[in-house]
Amino acid sequence: MSVRPDPDKRTGLCPMGHGILLRARVDSDKVYYLERCGLCRGVWLDRGEWQRLAAALYLDHLDDLWDPTWQKQRRREALQKGLDVALVAQIGPELFAQVSQVVHALLDHPAKAQAFAWIAEHLDPDE
Repeated sequence: MSVRPDPDKRTGLCPMGHGILLRARVDSDKVYYLERCGLCRGVWLDRGEWQRLAAALYLDHLDDLWDPTWQKQRRREALQKGLDVALVAQIGPELFAQVSQVVHALLDHPAKAQAFAWIAEHLDPDE
């Protein structure tokens, strides 16, 4: 008995005859791959992928799915969101909101290093 390979584990050929399709990884509810022709730029979707793209709000970002910089930024944002959720669970939403407000206020402030040093000094357990 032969086992058919998972169609999402491999790419195919452009239906218009332009060659091998390029793949893009889509990280949403479950990882899957989209295929696009590098020449005609046609995107070929498997069953249910249009609905999944719409649910993940990716329909306006189809071209971005093949951009490594955009993909890296999305992974960074997802990681940060997970870290934020974990911190909220540890310190509570009220303190998290207050700390976030301070961090955002200091992001572009010219004296953020001094402010950070002051905060660290006041949180030093040896003092």
